[in-house]
Amino acid sequence: MSKDAVKTVKVKLLKSHQHGQMQYSEGMEIDVPEHDAAWLKNLKIAEDATKNSASPSKPLEDKSA
Repeated sequence: MSKDAVKTVKVKLLKSHQHGQMQYSEGMEIDVPEHDAAWLKNLKIAEDATKNSASPSKPLEDKSA
């Protein structure tokens, strides 16, 4: 890797987003440069792709009743 290589991170889009002529759908996971990821997260357009990976896919059953 060269010293000028840009580090990328994976983000998950929280809403549809257009970049240039490319349209990206809500829920897509894309690799973007770190500075673009920060910009997308600040605008609430994306979150870290691994943020919810440990969450269950189904709601947990409420056993308090």
